[in-house]
Amino acid sequence: MISRRALLSMLPAVTLCGCGTAQNISQAAADAAAIAAALKGLLPTIIRITGIGTALSTTIGGVVDELGSIAAQIAAAKSGTLVSLVGRLGAGVITIATLLAPVAGLPIWVLTVLGAAQALIPVIEAAIGIAAVPRTMLGQQFSVAIAMQPEEARSILALAAAGK
Repeated sequence: MISRRALLSMLPAVTLCGCGTAQNISQAAADAAAIAAALKGLLPTIIRITGIGTALSTTIGGVVDELGSIAAQIAAAKSGTLVSLVGRLGAGVITIATLLAPVAGLPIWVLTVLGAAQALIPVIEAAIGIAAVPRTMLGQQFSVAIAMQPEEARSILALAAAGK
């Protein structure tokens, strides 16, 4: 089994093309926190899915906890560390989706929330001034959700965070 740290460290190289404004960074931090809170709220649903064993649910829970820590670090970060933190945030979302991809019968809500989280990653990157990079895409089952607008993604994440 691969450790969560190893999974989160598998990131493509990115370059910083400029710094975001304080307002943009504030929105990026809020979006990162929304992703972490939504995935934390979604965790009980994921654990109840048939076919999710204890080891897999523990791994996913660890990644979700790590994302909460990363979101808190983004909120307090200096601009020089934001690139790495946002990269780790995106990698964590992809890690969870990759771990769940082979599970048959994932509820549409799980797919939607993971797609919404992935849809906000480029918005967060743009807010802090990261140049567009080729990204690892989630599976086909997430494609509709990824195409959503940022406000729609934020609304879905807020519902998931509230346990709806």
